[in-house]
Amino acid sequence: MIAGCSRSFPLTARRLTACLCLLLAGLCGAAGAQEEVEPPLPKFEDLQVPEYEALLSGRPVDWFVLTTEQKVLFVEPVQPRPGTLTDLATKYEASFKWPKPRNKDEQREQTEKRALLQRLRISLWDAPGESEYLIETRVIERIIYFEDLILQRVQLLLDQNDTLRAYELLTLIDRRQRGWPESDKAIQRFHYVEAGVQLTNDRPEDALRSLEALLAMNPQYEGMSERAGEAVNILVQRAVDASDFRGARHYLARLARFRPEHSVYLRWKQELLSRTQSEMQIASMLARDDPRAAAHRIDAAARIWPDTPGLRELHRSLLEAAQFLKVGVLTFAGDSPAYPFPTRADLRSRSLTELRLFEPGRIDESGVRYRSGICEEWEPTDLGRELRLNVAARRALWESRPGISALEIQQTLQRRLDPASPDFDERIAALVTGVEARSPWEVVISFRTPPLRPESLLALPLLAPPGDSDLAADLTPGARRALGRGNASLAARFQLERRDDDDQSLLRVREPNGKSKQRYLTDLDEHRYESWERSLQALLRGDADILPYARLADAKLLQSDGRFFTVPAAIPETHLLQINPESAALKNGPLRRALLAAIPREQLLRDVVLKDADPAWGRLTTAPFPISSFAYNRVLAQPVYDPLLAASLLLTARKELGLETVRLRLAHPGDDDIRRLCDELILAWKRVGIEVELVDPRGKPGEPPWDLAFRTLQLADPAAELWPLVTGAERTEIASLAPLPDRLRQSLLGLEQAGDWTTATNLIQQLQVDMLAEARWIPLWEVEQFWIARRRLGGVPSPLLNPYHNAEKWIVQSWFPQETP
Repeated sequence: MIAGCSRSFPLTARRLTACLCLLLAGLCGAAGAQEEVEPPLPKFEDLQVPEYEALLSGRPVDWFVLTTEQKVLFVEPVQPRPGTLTDLATKYEASFKWPKPRNKDEQREQTEKRALLQRLRISLWDAPGESEYLIETRVIERIIYFEDLILQRVQLLLDQNDTLRAYELLTLIDRRQRGWPESDKAIQRFHYVEAGVQLTNDRPEDALRSLEALLAMNPQYEGMSERAGEAVNILVQRAVDASDFRGARHYLARLARFRPEHSVYLRWKQELLSRTQSEMQIASMLARDDPRAAAHRIDAAARIWPDTPGLRELHRSLLEAAQFLKVGVLTFAGDSPAYPFPTRADLRSRSLTELRLFEPGRIDESGVRYRSGICEEWEPTDLGRELRLNVAARRALWESRPGISALEIQQTLQRRLDPASPDFDERIAALVTGVEARSPWEVVISFRTPPLRPESLLALPLLAPPGDSDLAADLTPGARRALGRGNASLAARFQLERRDDDDQSLLRVREPNGKSKQRYLTDLDEHRYESWERSLQALLRGDADILPYARLADAKLLQSDGRFFTVPAAIPETHLLQINPESAALKNGPLRRALLAAIPREQLLRDVVLKDADPAWGRLTTAPFPISSFAYNRVLAQPVYDPLLAASLLLTARKELGLETVRLRLAHPGDDDIRRLCDELILAWKRVGIEVELVDPRGKPGEPPWDLAFRTLQLADPAAELWPLVTGAERTEIASLAPLPDRLRQSLLGLEQAGDWTTATNLIQQLQVDMLAEARWIPLWEVEQFWIARRRLGGVPSPLLNPYHNAEKWIVQSWFPQETP
């Protein structure tokens, strides 16, 4: 046996024997007896750290630096690691405390075990698996582990700012053995160097993130806060240039974690403080002549540096004098000219900019209850053939509308009765025989036959009084100018004052009454965001006070957030596919039924509409009005999803139409959530062979024509609103019934002539059966809607009939933006 080296089993590799024997020859005195058959082992001083590629994709190797001339032996990774030699030495020292042997056999066994603790089992790296050796630890000066070699290469890469490859090697160490000694220091240096690289590449926010990771590991790392100041200085400058002062404060707050009195932090704090003080002075000067401008100015100043002395008190006083709200929306009215029906944005705008003679006041299980902001009382006479309206001569202090007299009501109805007028309405002309203004505050309307509900017939937008009329004397100057130019023919509570690419302002048309101690909302500022996520972010940040519509999954989370309150809509929103009566292809019954049978309504409702939301907030439906409505036919069964039936019906339709491929066009309002649903519907139809393309809602209206339209509806009064829904026309015109079959035409005409609720209800329910059986419409589901607002509003009714329900009575409390950005 060679001194200093022993075999665990007979040698099988001649080269291994020679290497080990040559290695140990100087220690065991046998150098002259060995014949040199292989090149000598390399010396440590002649070796270089392995390259990146060899470390990342090559076989792991440990370096044994030997006591003989610092020669290096390459071996397979040894165990335990790290501290292999220390571990053996500790166990060797502990062996002397073993129990005293009882006999010679135990003594010999302990001696052999103790000897093994001075030897290390190895496999040579260039001949793995051929043999194992026991090498005595006294001939090993130190072990350079594979992980140590990686760390050395990492340091060399960081010297060259090659952070990408350094990171990959650090990840390799973490995968092999997390918490390797000295790896944390290498990671710290990596973050520091990475921050410098990102600054050089003009990516200061990435640099700041790297430095924050370094801060968490070592708050005292040399040069870290200076580099963080460099990154934050760039970020704050960019934020200030973009007027994003919240972003500027956000970055300064992050810098303060490195060093509270950092020079960059102090300099920018003084700069933002000075800007805020300047804005405060301007707002104070504006307060007397233009309270609204002053309120907007001080609110913007509060977002620059909220901790400015005296700002809170000035902010409160100016916002109480001129109350405004910021509304986060996704679309404006008129954004979808190619969509043939009113969008959510259109209806939202109309609730403010159209003053109606009657409007829904509340909804209960018996139906809609109407109210009038114009009439003090109304009373049917002559067995319902006349309706006497007593117009309110005075307005409440909170009312924003212009004064309305009997003359404006009479002119509004006369335009509806005049066939030469663009406002001519056949439904009203068929029922109303005359309108008489008996005094400035009394109107009598005469009917041919008593209408089922005169309030629904008279839910009309009213004409405004002339700009020089006494009734317009207390309107805002802008509203009077618009009336004088004839630009505002309709009476309104709020008027569109300004609109640009992404912002518009709606102002009260009547000046707030100075006699009233209570102040009310003066204007609404709508900002259009590119996505729901951005609008939600604005709400959380305080950049928006209201979201008129909320994604259901997020509404569920916001309900538990104490900063906001959610108000449900009085009427669920029904999703419906409208069939164009003029579509040549969809006059074919089998094709319409194929469209219905191909839609997995339950799956789409569960997985797309109600995803992550309360399942109780959505239900399948068979009608375009709420399931809770008195007119809903609860006996009617839900359509079944049957793709095989849909494919069979499609074959029949293709034969009848003489088409190889059926191609249809689907109109949609342009909302992102509706667009996603349309994409899912198109995929479902494509699976059965129906090709459907989307109509661009922002294109030119009417060209080319649409076949289907995705509609979102909130029908308050089915008896009054079904005709325009079924025909797809805006008004109840006899000509719009022409494309419908006789049975449907007779049902709609019968509904118009119904004189009692029982007859009307039966006709509506029968119409629901006929429309669904022939797939003249495709009801999908109804979902709850929620209105979200920051807790700074009073006077908001619950539930809401529209997003701006009673907006003229809302009371806005001052809210100071103190939340940490």
